[in-house]
Amino acid sequence: MKIALVQLPFERISNNNGVYHYKYSIPLGLVMLATILEPTTHIPNIIDLNYYVQTKHLKINSYFFKNAAKKIIKTRPDIVGFSIMGYSCPTAILIAQELKHLTQNIKIVFGGAEACFADIDILTCFSQIDFIVRGEGEKTIRELLDGLEHNCNLKAIDGLTFRKENQIIRNRDRMLIDDLDNLPIPNFKLLPFNKKYINQYKGISIEGGRGCVFQCVFCSTRNVWGQKFRIKSPQRIVSEIVYVKKKYFIKYPIELHHDNFLINRKKTIEFCKLVRKTNIKWGCAARIDRLDSNLIDILGKSGCQGIFIGIETGSKSTMWYIKKNLDLNSVLKKVRLISTNGIALTLSFVIGFPKENYRDLDDTFNLALNCKLQENSDVTIQINRLRIERGSDLYYSQLQNLRLSKQLTTSPYCTKLDEEIQIINKHKRVFPSFRVCKNENINNKTIYKFSLLYDFLINLFPLTTALILKTTNTTPTKLVLRLIKHMEVCGFKKWEKSINKKKVLDRYVPYFEKHIILLAEKKEIIYTPVKAVFSHEKALNKLCFLSKTEIGSDKTKVFAWHAVLKLKKHIELKSFPFDMIYFLETSGDREFKFNNKVTSLMYVATKDESKLLVATELEKTLLSLFDGKRTNKEILELVLQRYDKTKHCSMKKIYSDRIKYLLIESVLERIS
Repeated sequence: MKIALVQLPFERISNNNGVYHYKYSIPLGLVMLATILEPTTHIPNIIDLNYYVQTKHLKINSYFFKNAAKKIIKTRPDIVGFSIMGYSCPTAILIAQELKHLTQNIKIVFGGAEACFADIDILTCFSQIDFIVRGEGEKTIRELLDGLEHNCNLKAIDGLTFRKENQIIRNRDRMLIDDLDNLPIPNFKLLPFNKKYINQYKGISIEGGRGCVFQCVFCSTRNVWGQKFRIKSPQRIVSEIVYVKKKYFIKYPIELHHDNFLINRKKTIEFCKLVRKTNIKWGCAARIDRLDSNLIDILGKSGCQGIFIGIETGSKSTMWYIKKNLDLNSVLKKVRLISTNGIALTLSFVIGFPKENYRDLDDTFNLALNCKLQENSDVTIQINRLRIERGSDLYYSQLQNLRLSKQLTTSPYCTKLDEEIQIINKHKRVFPSFRVCKNENINNKTIYKFSLLYDFLINLFPLTTALILKTTNTTPTKLVLRLIKHMEVCGFKKWEKSINKKKVLDRYVPYFEKHIILLAEKKEIIYTPVKAVFSHEKALNKLCFLSKTEIGSDKTKVFAWHAVLKLKKHIELKSFPFDMIYFLETSGDREFKFNNKVTSLMYVATKDESKLLVATELEKTLLSLFDGKRTNKEILELVLQRYDKTKHCSMKKIYSDRIKYLLIESVLERIS
């Protein structure tokens, strides 16, 4: 039989750090299913609709579902399989409906985490779906195809739910695969593998293991994969990484798929010793309580470039409620240790739990902001609104309190088309991911706005936000509530999540800047230092979006380490009456006293509105180093060597940012 295995369109929220910056995701699960089927008489064909959407070969418009179905039908499959998660389920259902319109004989099978718990509801509500594969699908999908091909009794297939003569039959659960080393190495050649395709994805992921032993109430992982930790042997993982790197010429870090890859300390250390010999860069997800200074050092030396960690909350009461059980007092110390070892961090926080109040949100904001401000840190903060996962303890306890959220239909996993919105509204029980828990203390619309502005303030303007909070002695929630009110009075209406950093800047910066001016007019802040820090961060954020016309015809020559640049006279040094060094060095502390007795230097690009802080005499020296003789690399090395000999060595990250700014500034003025 011919089976089309379909990846649905989505765009992952991007992150420029470590290995978690991909816009696209290799359909690893579908590749594994195709690899299992390849040696059989069945013919698998992976159809990546996400790739077609991202490369504009498939448009999200009123014809999307029909056109997607036509692309699938071109492969002439007997059966079509969709791997679904909460947000993508409606999309799969509507494409399946179009497939049935095109040919009634085609069979539709759903698999994935969402399907495990929604199997009865999906088959009851949507006649276009024929089969649901629950749990691990490697054996079930093969047995299903064999059974259909030879007209066998499908009741004997474990892990299958199906419809027969208007009756829904749910077979017994399938036993989990004990030894994951017995699974074949995924054959990525089964993807539409070409140079453009792999460049679009910027890498390949490897499955590290399955299962979770923890009790977090918001997560369904332990119920999907079993409350048992299973991991491939270190030898198998390393051999798989080496094979994939050599076979497919992957230049990017390898991401290891497992929610808690570092849970087994002995196997982690063994893996690190083996992978270190390969010089291959990699990344993973982990719990922060599994890390200590010794293990972090081992990870850094082994080539680990990025770790994703779910902190979830800064509130002790919320931490207790969600049963995450992390020691919040140790978080900042471990963030510093991880960053000191050259590992980029993505820290995930969630707001909107049923019993949260404003004090809990303050605790979460403060912890997230302090993580961002840690010295030498390369940290990206994710602020997510609570998503209800079907199959989680929270889903079952809050089932009667779920309310439809218009904002959640803006998820990158949802097409936002009318047909999709209609079935989400009609079948409330089937799609809990588009609903939110009722919060007794905070309006859900307010929580959504908080998630957007928390993300904006912490990731793009952490220093400005810290300075405002410390000089006004206000709380984050009070600051954000005032900012929301100010924005809406000024006509702001488009509250929606965006994965595009430039759109976020364009949308929020003008209002934030006006709010700073308003605070200064009311004499709640001293405008000069806040304006200076804001201008600094605004300038650095803008650097990401300069086009070739803005920076010259050959961007690579300017940023190459061997480039030789010279600054012109339009760069001027000025003195400002505040001690910015003190602020920067204490930005992560809770105690802060504003000092206006010590002056700091700034340089001003007089032909551009952006101003950049020059906090020390060392940076004044930096200006003189752009003399048309030294290369960029030589300048950076000279400056960092001097910082190593000073008490300001902890400021390397901030200084490096300013050096980048100087390079850009020279290009803007066509200096060579």
